[in-house]
Amino acid sequence: MREMDQRDRLMTANNAWTWLLRRKIEIAIFLLGILLRLSMIWNYHFAWNYDSDAHWEVVQWIVKHGTLPTVESTFESFHPPLYYAIAAWLVRHGATRPSLVGLSITCGVIRLATIWAGLELYLVRSRCARIMALALAAVVSASVHLDGMIYTEAMSCMLLALVMLLVPLAFRRVGRFRWPLTLGIGLILGMAMMTKVSAVAVLGAVGVAIVAELALNRRSVWARAGDLAPWLGMMAVLLGICGWYYARNL
Repeated sequence: MREMDQRDRLMTANNAWTWLLRRKIEIAIFLLGILLRLSMIWNYHFAWNYDSDAHWEVVQWIVKHGTLPTVESTFESFHPPLYYAIAAWLVRHGATRPSLVGLSITCGVIRLATIWAGLELYLVRSRCARIMALALAAVVSASVHLDGMIYTEAMSCMLLALVMLLVPLAFRRVGRFRWPLTLGIGLILGMAMMTKVSAVAVLGAVGVAIVAELALNRRSVWARAGDLAPWLGMMAVLLGICGWYYARNL
């Protein structure tokens, strides 16, 4: 049994190495994207992002009071708190205001990796299209700029990219096989809603797709209900994560 496990691990490692060797161009582009985002540390001042002092004030509030600010506490307190809470935790453990750019850069790199994964998954037939799209995502100035700013946008975009990666996979499944993915989508989308309210746009897009599937699906009523139930589970998870916050702010 141990020999079989070792053989399986060796085959997996060999397959991964072969996969990487076939994607030297993609790896080079990905590394370039990482380098451009890291360059924001020395090329872009930490106080140049939108409402920089106001965002920092929210972080300081959480550090000082140990609670979330109310909507009227500071200028930017109307934003959902997840980014600020993570930033405050980092500050309590030694992070400085300039070093918080590392949080945004990390989110940007994860988003770029997610885009690459989506291209590999959904553009199977055209490597040229995958390379061009990855190159655009890696170097487009607005994306690099966003990932060098100390505020909520980079984290929000990272979470929404993960959601958009998983949603088509969930629609490819039917009935009970959707549950693991839809619950995961609900978790990530709930976190996105706790980062920035603009995530509701992606939630709306998913809702439109659900309605379209129900309207165009020719399966029985019970089968369609089985397809819908996992999405209702997604909404339950999402509301469990962020519903209390928006109810408080209503």
